[in-house]
Amino acid sequence: MVRRVEAGDRPAFALRASAWQAINKFMPKNIKYLNDSDPWYLAENIPDVIDFHFSEIWLSSFANDLEKSCGRNYKKILAIFRPKFSLDYYFGEKDSLAMEKHLIGKMKKNPEFGRLINKNIIKFSDGLNRFGQKISKIDLAKLSSEKLADLMAESDLVHTRLYEWGWLSNATDMFHGTFTSTLKKYLESKLPADLDLNEAFSLLTSPDKKSVAAKQDEEILKIASLIKNKKSAKEINRLITRHQARYFYLKYLWLGQAGVYSRDYFRREAIGLAKDGIDPLVKIRRLNQELVRIKKEKIRLFKKIKIDRRHIDLFEIYADFMLTKIYRRYAQIYWAYQIGRVLKVAACHLGISFDEIRHLTGKEVAFALRYDGLNRPALKKRLKFCWLYVEKGVELVSTDKDHPVLKFLKNKSKVSVKELTGQIGCLGKAQGRVRIINSHKDLAKMKTGDILVSIATNPDLVPAMKKAAAIVTEQGGVTSHAAIVSREMNIPCVIGTKIATQVLKDGDLVEVDANKGTVRKLK
Repeated sequence: MVRRVEAGDRPAFALRASAWQAINKFMPKNIKYLNDSDPWYLAENIPDVIDFHFSEIWLSSFANDLEKSCGRNYKKILAIFRPKFSLDYYFGEKDSLAMEKHLIGKMKKNPEFGRLINKNIIKFSDGLNRFGQKISKIDLAKLSSEKLADLMAESDLVHTRLYEWGWLSNATDMFHGTFTSTLKKYLESKLPADLDLNEAFSLLTSPDKKSVAAKQDEEILKIASLIKNKKSAKEINRLITRHQARYFYLKYLWLGQAGVYSRDYFRREAIGLAKDGIDPLVKIRRLNQELVRIKKEKIRLFKKIKIDRRHIDLFEIYADFMLTKIYRRYAQIYWAYQIGRVLKVAACHLGISFDEIRHLTGKEVAFALRYDGLNRPALKKRLKFCWLYVEKGVELVSTDKDHPVLKFLKNKSKVSVKELTGQIGCLGKAQGRVRIINSHKDLAKMKTGDILVSIATNPDLVPAMKKAAAIVTEQGGVTSHAAIVSREMNIPCVIGTKIATQVLKDGDLVEVDANKGTVRKLK
């Protein structure tokens, strides 16, 4: 059981005074790692697009639930929430590296564990999808507060179950690149002199199956083909309606600031593809042929380099991480859309705003709905600033900006360099003007041939990614969204540069050499 404390105030949910006093007395003694010697490591900076409500689910899971799947939790997590839905979250630097090594060790010892990760990401993503579909069929306005509380409790449970497995693919490589470096080190020891390391690694880690994003693109290309060949308008409308029903939510992301995709949006996209110089069916055929080519080339290269069976398994697990991670992301965005509908109704029941309810955990919302227990002054403080500390059995929420732990966080400092280095997402080279694209509101400034530079990409940024001559990200590993999409689109991509959005600005002329993993400013 996770015990929660609201530091510096009463809890944002109601408890009997005696119970609260007991917890408040117990909690400080139970915190083991908040001030330990492991320095804080900035895992991700997520600006303007994510809320406390969603984040608490996975932050809590990291310290409490991962052990159910892999035998280990993170010891400590710290998250800083700022106004306008911005988040920085931190792990212990040594602890996050130890987690990567732990997972790689388990997969090297038994590759079946890696396959189980991918299998269960699909399984529990489907469970989250089913929960979203369940909500879609409910007239939420007719639900009592008690029934809304039941939905919030179920949401927390279903999403937590996904994170028991869903985070593990990220945790192998995202922060220290351990999975990538492990496979590259092995490959380098076996590689003949006539083969390039980065080219071989890129091929052997490429998926030879379609991602959910590729399937989405194929569907719209088929519609474009019907338009191009002037087929039945009724059939075209039916397919556009079906496509919109399947993918409308992808623009919603976590907060719904940009709304959802309309039928007209997908119609315009299909018409644009129909007018393109390359026939839509030819594009589909080329995509399918490319997957066949990748599969054959991987088999040939495995034999040529004499990769042993265990490492073949590891390369295949790595490639499948790309597919299951984006599958999970689609399921979570659909959940975000549906749970957003629940939160709006719950906010009305509680007499608070939509922004305010997004600063409560699912458990707090459920408690407030059932027992009319809500500390409104504490909640209003959270909107201005709050931080969350989690370790096993402990959640500490505070609005104290001057707490000593915050002084130990490494703040971003301005840097000035002419060349950045990162990991290779997709091979290739390109030159162009930089456009900083971090959220849907930035899409309008992206022009065909620009270099898309982002802290990290998500499905709502795909329209801009399709225009990019190259993609550069600050965060993420080789199995990140940017790497997955860039490989499917064959767009040069360098990820994990750490400082790209600090060093580069809109209009900078740069050269992206994704064969070497470099980004260079040009005069």
